[in-house]
Amino acid sequence: MLRHGKPCPGCGYSAFLEFSSRSVDTYVDMAGDKVAERKFYQGIGRYHTLVVGRDNPILPQLRTALKSIGMLDVFPAESYSAAIVAAQVRNYTHVLFDTAESDMPALTFVQAMLKIRKDAVLVALSNDPAVDNVFDLIRAGARGFLVPPPTIGSVESVLISATSGPPFSEAILRAKDRNQLFADMILDLLYRAAILKRRALDNPETEPVFYRTWRALIATVDMAKMFCEDSVDHLTRSIVHSCIARADDENKSRLGKVRSSLTKKRTTTDS
Repeated sequence: MLRHGKPCPGCGYSAFLEFSSRSVDTYVDMAGDKVAERKFYQGIGRYHTLVVGRDNPILPQLRTALKSIGMLDVFPAESYSAAIVAAQVRNYTHVLFDTAESDMPALTFVQAMLKIRKDAVLVALSNDPAVDNVFDLIRAGARGFLVPPPTIGSVESVLISATSGPPFSEAILRAKDRNQLFADMILDLLYRAAILKRRALDNPETEPVFYRTWRALIATVDMAKMFCEDSVDHLTRSIVHSCIARADDENKSRLGKVRSSLTKKRTTTDS
C-alpha cells in the first residue's frame, strides 16, 4: 500500500505481519484478526501510553487518535531521556516515540526502555522508515512503526497488531540474506494469489481469501522495498534470480514441471 511512495500507515505493516510466516490459503487468518482485535480491546482499560517527542506537529493529532480508540491514559515526554526517567516511575504499557528525537540514538532508546519495561509495546513514528533504520529498531524489540499522518484507523491498526498480533518474523530479522528471503516470500504469495484467483472464478465465495492474499502480497512488496539490504536494485536482482531458479525446479513452478517432464521423455526416447 503506497501513498506518495511510502507505505500506507498501519494497513501494510499489519498485513505483512499476518503472512510473514503463515499459509494464507485458509480462513484462519481472518479469525486471527478478530481475536487480536478482541484481545486488544479487552485490555484497553489497563493501558498507560507514553508519547515521546517535541516540536512535531503530528503529536497532538496522535494523542487525539489514541483517545478516540479508547486509550485515555496518555502522557507526553519531550525527549528520550525524559521518557526513560518516566518509565522508571510508572509502568507504561505502550511507548510511541518520534524517531527524529536527537538526545540519544533511537536504537539506544529502544534498548534502554526494554531493559526497564521488557513487556512494553514500542512503536516508532517515522516519516521514512528506511532512512530512520526502523528495521534495526524492530530487531531490537520495537513492535511496529507508524508513518504519519496518524489517522484513527492507522493508529488502531498498528496498535492492535503491535499489542496482540503476531510478532515480526524471526526468519527475516535474523536472515543472512534478507533480500533472498523477501524474494521467496513475494513469489510464494504471487503463486498463491494466482491459484486463489483461479479458484475464485469457479467459486465466488473464496474471493475474500484471494483479496486477503493479494493485500498481503502488496504489503510484502512494500516492506521488502523499505527494508531490503543495500538497495531496491539488489532486491530486484534477488527476485529475478529466484524466478530463474524456480523455472528449473519442478517442485516450485509449472514451467519446472514441464521442463522436467520433457527432459525425462527425451532421456527415455534417447535410450
